Amino acid sequence: YLVATEVLADLEELQILPRLFRNAPPESSNVSIPPEVSEKVGISAGEEEVSSSTKLVIVGHSLGGGAAVLMSLFLQRDYPNTCCCFDPPGETLSPGLRELSTHFCTTTVFGHDIFPRVSSYTFSLLQDN
Repeated sequence: YLVATEVLADLEELQILPRLFRNAPPESSNVSIPPEVSEKVGISAGEEEVSSSTKLVIVGHSLGGGAAVLMSLFLQRDYPNTCCCFDPPGETLSPGLRELSTHFCTTTVFGHDIFPRVSSYTFSLLQDN
């Protein structure tokens, strides 16, 4: 949760998403995106046009997968997006949020990785055995 909210705070402070998806200029002249960040997200100096087919995809692996699905949920209303999680931790979401996220989030678990399968239920089974 903390990682997702910190990344969202940075995105809001730098106003990256409004600039990419709404062609909105920065609200404050104090906001400047470092050139290396601008290059990575495709914001060129003076560039105002973004294709209407541009889609936001949020991707994460392991703990980053948990942060990705939370960010995806937080951004869903203002920036409809798709989320891809690779081996996220078990029980990241409540049952209700998990059901909601099935419409925009795909999770992949590789082989016998235990990390995505760990839950309070599996811990209680381990304690009982």
